[in-house]
Amino acid sequence: MNTFITLSDEELIDIYPNLIQELKKRGIISTKNVAGGFGEYYAHQTYKNNENLPDIELHSNNYPDVDAVCNETGKTYQIKSMSHNETGKFSNNQERFDFLIIVQFSDNYRRETMYELTWEEFLEYRTKKIVKGIDDGWVVRVTNMLKDKLKKVYP
Repeated sequence: MNTFITLSDEELIDIYPNLIQELKKRGIISTKNVAGGFGEYYAHQTYKNNENLPDIELHSNNYPDVDAVCNETGKTYQIKSMSHNETGKFSNNQERFDFLIIVQFSDNYRRETMYELTWEEFLEYRTKKIVKGIDDGWVVRVTNMLKDKLKKVYP
């Protein structure tokens, strides 16, 4: 049932700021980057609720390139969300995290799969992103061939 169909365009737009506020209040997101916030939320919930995965805690936004930390080991995690086959960009080459968690969404932002890569795997599978002839950092393209090589943590 689509409860939005009877709303005017302005009424529909007015829902968005209230939704953002409620998502922040519940701790689901911490910034206006909804896709990134959903990825961090789902990664945290998946790791918290799976006894075969380390218990990670989300980090505040004050730590560049670190979204979560395992309290037991001190290992750091970067979490990237994607709705197609490419992560957001990584802007440097220095080791900043121990593990990368990739949360892949469907086109309508339903969680589909999650992968975990070590720093070494990230270095092996990253690709330069060139935009209009300019180096725009690194990305990881999750191809069908790469999916077979990655550690799948969800589903």
